Amino acid sequence: MITVEKKKHFRFLMPPKDNELWAVGAVAVHWSQLETILHFFMEGLLGKTSEEFKAFATAGAMEKRLELIKVAVERNIIDPERGIILGLVDKTNNAKYMRDRIMHDTWAGTPKSDQDVGKVSVFNWIKPRQPLDWNLDFGAIVRVAKLIDDILIEFTVNVGLGPPKPGEPNSMSDALQRIRRKPDQI
Repeated sequence: MITVEKKKHFRFLMPPKDNELWAVGAVAVHWSQLETILHFFMEGLLGKTSEEFKAFATAGAMEKRLELIKVAVERNIIDPERGIILGLVDKTNNAKYMRDRIMHDTWAGTPKSDQDVGKVSVFNWIKPRQPLDWNLDFGAIVRVAKLIDDILIEFTVNVGLGPPKPGEPNSMSDALQRIRRKPDQI
């Protein structure tokens, strides 16, 4: 833990507090899990060798991957799961912007005095981003981590991909077969 005495030795950027670092880690871990779930979802839906899956797997930007998921879901999933999954894709897209602010924006802050170091948040968005008034502190970062966690739970449980009923298959690919559009439904 960096004590107040140690923090005052930094002249350019104030390091985040320990609890804020923990919260940032929670965002990173949950986001990584969500990306993994989305990857396995698309692999199960499209197959490893399909051109659509290859495009998804090589797309760098999450915006592009989410668009490819939307197209695949529209084309391959039946209602009501199609609507549920498309809603989760929108939630993921919204969470992505909050996650990006936490993970990629510049964190900076200068306390007014050495005595204020432990009392002020270190988050001060100095890049020209909108909205600039979003103050992130431990609670705000944890809320983003919980939002991503909620998306993970909804995605794995509410679309039939969660715990199977006794005697049912237990893989995402098997679960997707239950909600997949059949050729005669196109």
